[in-house]
Amino acid sequence: MPMYVARVRAISLLAIVAVCVTSAVRAQADRVHQAPAAVLDTFFQALADERWTDAAGLLDPTELDVYRFQAAAGMRRRPRDLTVDDLLRTDPQMPRAVAEYELERTRARRATYGDYLGREFAGVHDAAQLESLPVRELVIRWLQAQHPALRLREQLRLMGCPPPPGLDSAFRLGALNVVGTVVRGDTALVLFRSPWRPFPDSGFFGSGPQVAHLKREGSQWRILARHDLVQPSPASMRVERCSDTSPAPGKPPR
Repeated sequence: MPMYVARVRAISLLAIVAVCVTSAVRAQADRVHQAPAAVLDTFFQALADERWTDAAGLLDPTELDVYRFQAAAGMRRRPRDLTVDDLLRTDPQMPRAVAEYELERTRARRATYGDYLGREFAGVHDAAQLESLPVRELVIRWLQAQHPALRLREQLRLMGCPPPPGLDSAFRLGALNVVGTVVRGDTALVLFRSPWRPFPDSGFFGSGPQVAHLKREGSQWRILARHDLVQPSPASMRVERCSDTSPAPGKPPR
């Protein structure tokens, strides 16, 4: 009888140990999966608060550094600006005054909407400037160009429009909506819904979750700087005219 009791106690003890070990492993797995999502949430909060240095410090800029030299090379390959004589050679029947007018229109459109580098890196307008930026400053300029509130402010400025009341508060964020996290070794994918594009995810043209790519460096997770990290699809903000309407609370202006 004592042997039976001892055996039952031993089995019970082993069961308790197994439960504790399983719980510890599960808790560890939860922490591993929560860490990348927490980093992503911290990043978007810093971005929304325009704490550029904090947000930049959470990114791995390797691919962005490569891209800046590709973008600079592309700018150098762009054709030169047309002149009035170029237009007249193309259409000898065109009056010179018309050619001058068309050229001014083209230059005005380019100044407002054609600044490719400025849309990719805030305040950068030529290839040499882009290539000379320190990496941390490069990341900050890129983040500023992706930030929807700053992009809208810049378009309003170019059009001579005052910023609408509540513009900044309209782009403030709540908690990031994380759909799921996959961790494989030192890499992680975090599925999340864009905090600035709350489109429905149903229907033929529904917007699916975005994917953030992270990698672990020592004990720290860092987010890979990719073109779709902040904005899920390439888009340019364009202000056609000044408006007196204010955005609804919590909703970005249109």
